[in-house]
Amino acid sequence: MNKVIRKYSCFVFVLFALVILISLSACKKKTLPDVDIKYTYQEYIELDKIIEDYNSKSGISAITNFEITSESIIGEVKDNKLYLKDIGEVILGVKSDKKEGKIKLIIEPEMIVKGSTSIKEGGANSVSVKFNPESSSEEFTITSSDESIASVYSTNKIKGVKPGKVTITVKSASGLTYSYELTVGEATYKISFNISDEYKDYIIGDLPSEYSSSVLPLELPKVERAGYAFYGWQINPIGDFYVEEDLVFALTENMTGNITLKPIVKKSFLELRYESISVVEPDDTMQLVHEFYDVPDRLKNVVWESLNPEIATVDQNGLVTGVSDGLAEISAYLKDMPDVNMKILVSVQTGVNQMSELMEFIKSIAINETVTKPIVVSAYQGDYKTYMYSGVTYYLFEKLNIIEQMTPEGMSNRPGVIYEKKYITVHDTASGAASATGKAHANYVNGGGEGTSWHYTVANDGIYHQIPDNENAYHAGDGGRDYLEIDTGIKADPNNPRPVVTISEDGYYEIAGQKTKLLAPVARPKKCTKVGCNKETKDGETACSNCGTPYPIATNAQINSHGIRTGILDNGNYYIGNTYYNNSYGYISNAGGNDNGIGIEMCVNQGSDIFYTWQRNAKLVAKLMLENNLTIHDVKPHHFFSGKDCPATMLHAEMWDMFIEMVEVEYTMLTKYSDYEITFESHSDFLDDNGKVIKQASISRTVSYTITIKKDGVSESITLCSVIPGTQVPKK
Repeated sequence: MNKVIRKYSCFVFVLFALVILISLSACKKKTLPDVDIKYTYQEYIELDKIIEDYNSKSGISAITNFEITSESIIGEVKDNKLYLKDIGEVILGVKSDKKEGKIKLIIEPEMIVKGSTSIKEGGANSVSVKFNPESSSEEFTITSSDESIASVYSTNKIKGVKPGKVTITVKSASGLTYSYELTVGEATYKISFNISDEYKDYIIGDLPSEYSSSVLPLELPKVERAGYAFYGWQINPIGDFYVEEDLVFALTENMTGNITLKPIVKKSFLELRYESISVVEPDDTMQLVHEFYDVPDRLKNVVWESLNPEIATVDQNGLVTGVSDGLAEISAYLKDMPDVNMKILVSVQTGVNQMSELMEFIKSIAINETVTKPIVVSAYQGDYKTYMYSGVTYYLFEKLNIIEQMTPEGMSNRPGVIYEKKYITVHDTASGAASATGKAHANYVNGGGEGTSWHYTVANDGIYHQIPDNENAYHAGDGGRDYLEIDTGIKADPNNPRPVVTISEDGYYEIAGQKTKLLAPVARPKKCTKVGCNKETKDGETACSNCGTPYPIATNAQINSHGIRTGILDNGNYYIGNTYYNNSYGYISNAGGNDNGIGIEMCVNQGSDIFYTWQRNAKLVAKLMLENNLTIHDVKPHHFFSGKDCPATMLHAEMWDMFIEMVEVEYTMLTKYSDYEITFESHSDFLDDNGKVIKQASISRTVSYTITIKKDGVSESITLCSVIPGTQVPKK
């Protein structure tokens, strides 16, 4: 019995072991490895490709088929392909000979990068970055392995900086990366030259048509023209404007791109002048000064030289030392531009420092640099342009000659009323016709002048006297208003005898900073403008006496540009001259021009020497000042009496002040030195024997002249020099 049990038990154990073994064997046959495989998103994946990748990863090559077993489906199998619908995970079941396993497909987004693999320096292109599917778009960055060769800017743009190779890397926020090599090639740029025909023949060197960075820096050609300074090349010029600091002589490494170059060339001048006087004693010194016009700083190296060292020497600072009597020519030129030069005369004269009072005065009135400039002559027939040349001194070396041609008594323009003279009134005729001479204007006044008249006409053809000085005439435009000296009640400062008059905010004259009780005249209606009032207005009123409507208030802007007459009364108070408001010209003006002024018309006819007319008039005015006990402060332009723009040519040329200086010099010569015989000798065909410049060269030149004075058989001479500026020299 026990043997049977033991035999049975062994059988059961063996059978159980066999079942376990078979079960284990069966389990082993049913299991395949689970594998993760990554793919980028695409339309579909071939199943054969998946099997191939599974076999490669699992080491098994006996898979016969597979099926989708997961419910999280982002793709479907059809026609032996897995069609994808989105990114994420796809679980596939795998079977082979009753064995089963799983494949987890991880579907990542596709980053599509498109960018050029080559670019020129200075050029730029864009990198296109897209994601597939579009719903998976994300942030990304682009980097360059060497920013000095190619730089990234504005998120996805790349600029070529210099030739070389770099790696461009695109990386998404989720870690997707893509890299490619970019080659930056050397660029060739075009050069265009904007050169006028005037300078083409002076270009030294070749004109390149193109350049690349490998040839930089590239020296540019130069412009070498005698007497002209080359400032450099202007890059990409816009009109005539340029900044000198931006001009170049070479193309440097920081320049890229197509360019246009224009040469900046200017006529250069080195001008010499006398610091004070043009004459020096032997063994004494005098200073010459120089001024540059259109000379670059790098070229401002001046060399001085005396061409007559036996007469005078000069050091390299322009200091002249007299050696012996005579005229020495001193030259100065630019060391690096010797064609830019000037010569100036220096007079060396023994005893020049011990000369008489008159000769000292003559030295003081010498004009070391004559006034030469184009002016516009104002004429009612039409303005015209002319050149004006001054003299070499403020004195005109000719005698005053007056042609008496009186207007008949009883003519309407010669009323014959005698008045004390307080002014000399200066006009010009404003007639530019060549026929509008002094004689023609004198005839005009003699014939009635259509109701107008003046005392003298001054012109190149003569000085004509038409109305007696002590009579009134019709020329100033003040309507015969009386000359008055109105006491302001303000105590005068003897050191300020003619203070400037201003107007207070409420319309009253102020003098020496103190408000007077004198209401300044102003344009006001003849009758009150308030509706229903219509009361006549009166001078001196600030408001209507009937209704109280305020009248306009005078302002400083309404005072004529030559001011208001002022002075000091015998009682020590300031006075203000009689004034009125001239409605025709809109200015507060001074009375007394017609009745109390001697009127002088200066001719401005075409073909005449305008400045010579002014010189002659200065001599006449000085004579009239002396004869009528007047001062230089009594010489006024027509504008002073009416606000009219007259004498227009002189005023517009800004020559009134110089005219007054000439009058003062003529007055001094007349009152202090009339007993001397004075002669003038020109040593140049640019200068006549009256001391008047008669022509001008294109470049500056020096003229010399000798003035001789004689009294009681004793004579004295001095030789002086003056510079006549050239027409080409830029104006200051």
